[in-house]
Amino acid sequence: MGPAHLAMTARPCPAPGQGQKRATAEPMKHRSSRILFEHWHERRGSRALPERSAIDPGAIRAGLGDIFILAFNRREGHPFRLAGTRVSALAGGDLKDRSFVSLWEPAQQAEIVRVADLIADESIGIVAGVAARAEEDLVLDLELLLLPLRHWGRTHVRLIGALAPLSLPDWFGTRSVGPLVLGDYRYVGLRAADRFPVASALLRRDAKVRRGLIVYDGGRR
Repeated sequence: MGPAHLAMTARPCPAPGQGQKRATAEPMKHRSSRILFEHWHERRGSRALPERSAIDPGAIRAGLGDIFILAFNRREGHPFRLAGTRVSALAGGDLKDRSFVSLWEPAQQAEIVRVADLIADESIGIVAGVAARAEEDLVLDLELLLLPLRHWGRTHVRLIGALAPLSLPDWFGTRSVGPLVLGDYRYVGLRAADRFPVASALLRRDAKVRRGLIVYDGGRR
């Protein structure tokens, strides 16, 4: 049986003039994703990105188990700098210095690299559906949020994200899951006054524009 295809329903972007003070219009299913995004959005203020040092663990403590930080390093597959307990449980152990790209299905790893480039280049984030299989009959649905950060005033240095199970099965934490499979994903954090990313030239043929959002079919049918 192949990896499950994940579909996500697109919602409209905030209208011009909306979404600058509150980030509630962004379509995210998991509480940890919403907590992290709202904090990221608040801390960037009028800037394109917040600084790594501006991220307050106390302000996002309710989601820390699902949150991680990556070094932006293509050669090393964007290794983990920090990872919450539930993120580490997915992989079956400590993720420090482990490649984020290596967690994904081999056929999708080049796409994960492209997505990370897009996030860093355009100062936007993505939210995505993800599937993972522990055994033939044990499939876990997750949500991925991935956002860029500045670090010491520089871009293309750090990414912060959340990878959260949409429900916690009884076996969670007792089995590591197999390669992650990327489902549909969309941009988040694009300011109403901004254009769509120049890097949307990376659009693949399976990309669909739905009411102002670009939705990518990342899974297999």
